[in-house]
Amino acid sequence: MNLIAVLLCITWQKVTNTAGNIKQSLFQFYLAKTNPLLVNLNGYLALALLVLPFAVFIGLLHFLTLGHLSGFIHLLFVALILFFCIDARDIERDSALSAYLAAMDKDQPEQAIRAGETFVGEHVTAGHSLARTVTKVILTRSFTNIFAPLFWFAIADVYGALIYYLLVHLQENANRDATYVYLVRVTTTLLTVLNWLPMRLLALVYALAGHFVNSFSHSYKEILSSSASLDHFVVDAALRATDMDADKEDKSSIKENRGILSLVNRTLLIWVIALILLTLGRWFA
Repeated sequence: MNLIAVLLCITWQKVTNTAGNIKQSLFQFYLAKTNPLLVNLNGYLALALLVLPFAVFIGLLHFLTLGHLSGFIHLLFVALILFFCIDARDIERDSALSAYLAAMDKDQPEQAIRAGETFVGEHVTAGHSLARTVTKVILTRSFTNIFAPLFWFAIADVYGALIYYLLVHLQENANRDATYVYLVRVTTTLLTVLNWLPMRLLALVYALAGHFVNSFSHSYKEILSSSASLDHFVVDAALRATDMDADKEDKSSIKENRGILSLVNRTLLIWVIALILLTLGRWFA
């Protein structure tokens, strides 16, 4: 049932180019209203109280749809949760990214810079390659929006995907206001723990989807380390899997961007196939 929900959600997002991301303003509103009650508490306790209402509500609905309603209703419930917790839309169809790629193709540097910085969400400072910065954003968004939530869904059902989604967005919004510094610390710590295994698994899949020797030889030396660097296990592994030089930003180009987009799509296909095989293994076990 969960496998069908994943396939249904990803197919719907790919075909319709829609996802159920909650508006950031709602997270900001939620933090503003709860902060007076939580600011003096231990950071982990405060975070637990922030997440608890969502977990209890989803847990209740999960229990009702699983135990007391038809399988079809339960399927729709799981697919709906995934619709909000993952974003498997084609990144290339993002309006800012597509405008950047079109401007680069037409050799229009000013338009490319404006569109690229809109996609990245910040000004690209001198000495940094715009193409490399776009590559990093594509890869980090893919990790936090697709691969990590799917990993935790496979491990802990809808609760894994939901908690990961909430931690990412609570951290993102807390980072915008120094008032929530206590929340930034605990979400960063927990995400470091939650990212440790999926980022290593993703580095391996990038190697399988691209140039295996270049990518795997870079990652395996630190695969058992405590490092939680997305740049090392996600960005560098992906660049090497597409045969790009991760150490030389000045050589990055639109070719790199398109190669990374293609790698992400191939990797998602492998990820889904792995979920299918895992599910079949459980059925026949």
